Amino acid sequence: MSNEGSCGANYAAIDIGSNAVRLLIKNVKEGADGPKFSKVLMLRVPLRLGFDVFAKEKITDQRARNMIRLMKSYRHLMRIYDVEDYRACATSAMRDAKNGPKIIKQIRKEAGIRIDIIDGQQEAKMVYNNHIECMEDRNGNYMYVDVGGGSTEINLLSQGELVCSRSYNIGTVRILNRVVRDSEWMRLKEDMTELAQSYPGTNIIGSGGNINKLYRLAEKKDKKNLRMSMETLHELHDSLKKLTVEERMEKFDLKPDRADVIVPAGDIFTTIGDINGTWHKDSGLDIEAMYTYANSHGRSLKGYTEEGAVMIPDSELFAQDVDVIFVAAMENQLNEKTMGKVKARLILEGANGPTTEEADAYFEEKGIEVLADVMSNVGGVVGSYFEWVQNRTGYYWTEEEYNERLSKKMREAYEDVYALKEKYHVTYRLASYMLALSRVVEAEKTRGFLG
Repeated sequence: MSNEGSCGANYAAIDIGSNAVRLLIKNVKEGADGPKFSKVLMLRVPLRLGFDVFAKEKITDQRARNMIRLMKSYRHLMRIYDVEDYRACATSAMRDAKNGPKIIKQIRKEAGIRIDIIDGQQEAKMVYNNHIECMEDRNGNYMYVDVGGGSTEINLLSQGELVCSRSYNIGTVRILNRVVRDSEWMRLKEDMTELAQSYPGTNIIGSGGNINKLYRLAEKKDKKNLRMSMETLHELHDSLKKLTVEERMEKFDLKPDRADVIVPAGDIFTTIGDINGTWHKDSGLDIEAMYTYANSHGRSLKGYTEEGAVMIPDSELFAQDVDVIFVAAMENQLNEKTMGKVKARLILEGANGPTTEEADAYFEEKGIEVLADVMSNVGGVVGSYFEWVQNRTGYYWTEEEYNERLSKKMREAYEDVYALKEKYHVTYRLASYMLALSRVVEAEKTRGFLG
């Protein structure tokens, strides 16, 4: 195939991502109103380099050979389509691969393709440059979110101007390999909270194959404006999470390389879309009103108003002058970054693992009591035991009886832990572990397992 006799010239781009490697060829024609672009060819091959790199820190020999073969094929296609020039860029997986430079050198030698390994900031800028030309309405605030296999790039535009461009080592393949650090999630959430407060009413524009697929799968959507509400995204994401990869493939007609990464992609988009900041009110927030509002607005408090309530940065949440902090949502919230801000004398762990080891040691040193999750967050577990007992006996309690028994058990447990704490001068957490272990040993002896 030749371009001879036609207008314009063909140019190519090769994107070597953590999940797939893409080749895009476009024709560029110069016109009176500027250049016009038309797609000539688009190919996507799921090489899945990230599954090697994020688990083994290098690309395996087999996958390296497949990559070289693919680059040779792309080179032939660029020749067939008379591509005048091209650029090939490698992102997160190749950045992290110890043998990445060696493989790139080999590709240059065998396939004749030059590959640039770009950093996260460069990647974010490229995403921005690709989208800015497509913007018709540049009024207001827009956040472009590009979710890849190894990283997520975010560009915020306000009134047509680029405000910030950031990259995070949070990607679908990294999540599947369980290698995303808690600190990176925290950095993302803190940045998003700051931006949400500084640029209210921001519209989020998703980029990448996963969000496009999620949009196509969504039943409730604005097709005219290509919009999908957070409520719809949450509903679809929840339904996908409940299914196995095989079930997603069958029910939603997904390819294998899409069926596994689409859920972690939803994790990222919902995390970003739900962030508004931290609500604060000296006299106390109307939790019931907030709950009702969120349930009718896509699980988001965006647009919520309450007299006397203000938004504060997440980083200031633990710095409030209060007697008690009740941490009831996420793990690792009290950490080396936040522990020094705490003014409270008592921390109640309503979530699982909200306090890191570093923070735990710090609070012990400062004399700040921490009621550990294993004692303050066990009501549900005790409740499950109660259900088991009732089902075994066939005798069911009233709600009043249930609550009375639960209250009694929780008080008894606290008193037992407190007694050990005072006797041995240890923390609540250690006293809880001591009591639990002593009862396990006692049970083992009673059953004759320990002789």
